[in-house]
Amino acid sequence: MKRIMKNIATTLRRFRTSVALNVAGMSLAFAVAVILLSRVHYERSYDSFWPEGDRIFRVEMNGSTIWSQSDMDDAAAASAHIERVSAYSIYSSTFVVESPTGRQGYTEWISPCYPALTDILSMRMVEGTAEALEEPGKVLIPRSLARRSFGGQSAVGRRVDIEDNRYFGNSQKAEVGGVYEDFPSNSVFRNAVFTPLLSRWQAQRNNRSYMCFVKLDAASSREEVRSDIERKMNEIYRAKGDSEKKLTVELTPMRELRYTTAYRNDSLEKGSHSMELLMWVLTLSILVIAVINYINFSSALAPVRIRIINIHKVFGAGCTSLRASVLAESALFALAAWALSLLEVAWISATPLADLISVEVFAVRNLPTLLLTGAAALATGVAAGLYPAFYMTSFPPAFALKGSFALSATGGRLRTALVSFQYVISAVLIVATLGLWRQNVYNRNMSSGFDREEVLVARIHREVAARSELFTQRLRSNPAIVDVAYADQVLGAGDTYNGWAGRVDGHNVQLYVTQVSPNYLRVLGIPVEEGRDFTQADGLRSDYSLIFSTEDMQAHDLYAGQRLTVMNGYPASVSGFCAPFRMTSNRAGKPPYFCFAVSDNSAALNQAHIRIAPGTDAGEVFRFICETSKEIYPESEPRVEFLSSRIDGLYERERRLGGLIAACSGISILISLAGVFGLVLFETRFRRREIAIRRVNGATVGEVVRMFNRRYLTIAVVCFVLASPAAYLAVDAWQRQFVEKAPLAWWLYPLGLALLAALTSATVTLRCYRAATENPVTALKSE
Repeated sequence: MKRIMKNIATTLRRFRTSVALNVAGMSLAFAVAVILLSRVHYERSYDSFWPEGDRIFRVEMNGSTIWSQSDMDDAAAASAHIERVSAYSIYSSTFVVESPTGRQGYTEWISPCYPALTDILSMRMVEGTAEALEEPGKVLIPRSLARRSFGGQSAVGRRVDIEDNRYFGNSQKAEVGGVYEDFPSNSVFRNAVFTPLLSRWQAQRNNRSYMCFVKLDAASSREEVRSDIERKMNEIYRAKGDSEKKLTVELTPMRELRYTTAYRNDSLEKGSHSMELLMWVLTLSILVIAVINYINFSSALAPVRIRIINIHKVFGAGCTSLRASVLAESALFALAAWALSLLEVAWISATPLADLISVEVFAVRNLPTLLLTGAAALATGVAAGLYPAFYMTSFPPAFALKGSFALSATGGRLRTALVSFQYVISAVLIVATLGLWRQNVYNRNMSSGFDREEVLVARIHREVAARSELFTQRLRSNPAIVDVAYADQVLGAGDTYNGWAGRVDGHNVQLYVTQVSPNYLRVLGIPVEEGRDFTQADGLRSDYSLIFSTEDMQAHDLYAGQRLTVMNGYPASVSGFCAPFRMTSNRAGKPPYFCFAVSDNSAALNQAHIRIAPGTDAGEVFRFICETSKEIYPESEPRVEFLSSRIDGLYERERRLGGLIAACSGISILISLAGVFGLVLFETRFRRREIAIRRVNGATVGEVVRMFNRRYLTIAVVCFVLASPAAYLAVDAWQRQFVEKAPLAWWLYPLGLALLAALTSATVTLRCYRAATENPVTALKSE
């Protein structure tokens, strides 16, 4: 230990700059590893914490995730292996708390379900009981909502109001029956206000609005249960004459829901294996860069260290103890860098950059990840020290005391190989980061087929929606507002929509529907290309008027005036066909049938779409909309935003992950450049005599700087060319999660090369300029 500490002290004293660069580079590498591995752990542990989670499955039928209550009840009776079954639906609505000081509304997730869901998820109750969900008018709320709504007071028994037209048909008066512990954030199940299913929907087999979850007696019963449910559902539908082909049933385990994308109308949040793989590769790459930096650092110190080590040999020290000393020194430097990295991560977590991390790095449940990064740091230090330890002790004392490793051909080739490997990794990261950036830009700028830049969306209170004519009249009194339309959903701002069972030309189909006001298409700038647009009279008719896109017209042989039925046999007719538009994100494919339907229930159309004049002061219009809404109903708090902003929100996860990877890639490139700087530092030090002679013989400072730049720029260009195919494959792997891929434009490669060359040249020039401007006489005397 004494020798180790003495060696470290000598190294710190003689090579302070290089040691600082090396430890700083390693600490940044470990900080990136901590952040990325914490994120990967967060993603991979989705829904891993549910008690008996291996026995919980979601049931899908005919490629769809949505069920009716009657179908779920029939499925539950299909197999004795099913212990519990529950519906699960999730949507946002206004949750109003009544208190002595007034009414306070919150936009919360609402989840109608069977009481069995509390048992399936083993919900931990903080107040009240889970059985309260079996009583009509009782709801369960998460602890966070209870604390926000009622402070430190008990929430059980408090009166609340769910203002909703989508499910209840009006405002539901309810009472808090229990408070449950919040779900972990990495779950497909959201913290929600759980409310019992209404019995009036139970007999309507065509009202498919719920996911079906079952808990089995054993995970091994999965295939038998799947077969039993499939047989049961086929028997029921054949008896009703509603099934035209064999129904298929699948059971997806809880742990796989995060990555299952094969089913329609799947509203659960999705992850990406390709993104996780990219983070793993980036973590490994940056640790490799850290190892290379340390080897470069150690090999640059080799001339001095070899002499010192062999002096110890002369005085009787053995090779084994000397190698152990070098390895221990390397491991201690790595552990010191790891400890520094934790401080850096703690600092980052307190800055706006924490938004990119999106996980609690220092949470107790993340402790295994932190310990793993510590072990990785130790392993990195040992791996980085292996070559220097064995190499520097491999020379006979007499040769080592006279030799000059730094100027040998072997030393030069080693340094070139190590720097080249760093450049390959850096080039891959640069091009991959540019590719991710281009795909994110492509996602946000994809044509929607309708105007979204000059259209605002305001989620209004149901009382305001019920008086939409008055609300429209007052809004249009403002010259900045051109027109107002209403819908029950925001077009293009989600991957799932309300579903109606329909029958077209004798065939059963699933329609995905947005209910709108008659002027909706005109406000959004969607032209009708076949048939006719909606009229005010459509809202007064007994049958539904529908408008499909021309894509559906061509794909399904639809025509204007065609008659069909929807829901439980309600008549409908096709009014016309509009130009194609995008209703889902680039992650989700277009559903087979999607249409607009005029609704006569204005209270249900609580998404106001407001077209504003070009050049309008948006802030003033936002305030005017809110004030107008409060004039009609004082308790309303409309959420107003641009339609483009709402649609961009679909890609928030990709934006954060892309930003995180870009930041980590930038850090890894800086670490590589720090290694290059350290290598140039030692190379100029050991070539001081050569530089001085060149200067004496008339070489200018610029020529000396260009000499060094030429060497490293050549390496950079060759390595970039070698790295380009790997960069292309990395971007292509990440893009597979999207329906449409942004082309990896040719100019990204020259841009990436120019960026790498500029950074290299700046790094080399920064160090070489000082060496080139040193007085040649001083350099020759010291040599």
